[in-house]
Amino acid sequence: MYGYADGTGPGNFFQFRLPWDWFASHPGTFPDVFREFTRILQPDYGFGGLGFTYAETNYRRKMERLIYLIAQAVPALLVEGGYFEAEYFTNGIREGNFMTALSYQWVDKLGGADQIQSALGPEFTVLRTESGITIQAGDEPNPLGASIYKKAPPLPSDAEMAILRENLPTLPHLDAAAAYPLYHRLNQVLKPIRVTPEMYTRKLQSGQYLKRNFFDKESTQKWFSRFD
Repeated sequence: MYGYADGTGPGNFFQFRLPWDWFASHPGTFPDVFREFTRILQPDYGFGGLGFTYAETNYRRKMERLIYLIAQAVPALLVEGGYFEAEYFTNGIREGNFMTALSYQWVDKLGGADQIQSALGPEFTVLRTESGITIQAGDEPNPLGASIYKKAPPLPSDAEMAILRENLPTLPHLDAAAAYPLYHRLNQVLKPIRVTPEMYTRKLQSGQYLKRNFFDKESTQKWFSRFD
């Protein structure tokens, strides 16, 4: 996220995605890639973790229900609204995830890098950069799932995918704060500079194809506070 120095005007947004198999071929490099982009771009704020990749907008809308249900079962995943989010995060940040970047304007509001490291504890790696700090939470972006540094399993067959879609609604919603204690601790430390969920008035998903089981306004706001 980028914004004006005086906090006026909408923010700007930059995003990139890499396939799981890229990290399997480059073990241990996720944090390094994130830190290198942070060094080059010097953002006001940024975050990185496991998420979804979409071929194009219409396909993304058709997949909304599947994305919603998977996210409820695996809340460490990132679900975001792309550049539409930029306008909401000039006065605060969205969340902390596996990797988080903060410019010094946010670091100073939390008492400095040393105070942040002390509050987080030894499971976190806080490194200074020219423009701020990066925070790494643990060793893996989804500590309950498969390592990103191992080759992803083959895609399910059409028949297996049909069974998966049928059974996804029956999967229990995971308590994110209890399941991911590091992400819970991180977001508690960052809470003074996070926007409140009520400030975000946009839906993460359109609900164009299905009017239920998608990120509407209410579930979007709950999603932003899932690690609390």
